[in-house]
Amino acid sequence: MVQDPTRMNHQTRVIQDLSSLLLTILRHPDDNMTSSSSQKISNSGLVWLMMGVSLALMVCGSLSFCIGFLLMPWVFFLVVLFYIVGVVSSFVVVFRAVFCHAFASKKGDPAWKLL
Repeated sequence: MVQDPTRMNHQTRVIQDLSSLLLTILRHPDDNMTSSSSQKISNSGLVWLMMGVSLALMVCGSLSFCIGFLLMPWVFFLVVLFYIVGVVSSFVVVFRAVFCHAFASKKGDPAWKLL
């Protein structure tokens, strides 16, 4: 699935804005706020912010785990399918080498012409 660059840029910009907002809130107020009208975040506000961030991370992690759990049978099926195709391909090469050599010795044709 290919996304257009404007949507990717918008998503990147939103993530950067949220990250900078979070870092601005977490920094010491004296370092980044010089005006006297700026408000400090309370301890309970910081706790709620951290709980919201951790809840968002847990939901995203749980969602990606569920997606991986649902896709695992498909991945397992593809691995088994490729393994079976590889085994069959190996048997075909071996049988072709044996039978072509047997037919070549009967007809008198060189074996390299049959391969």
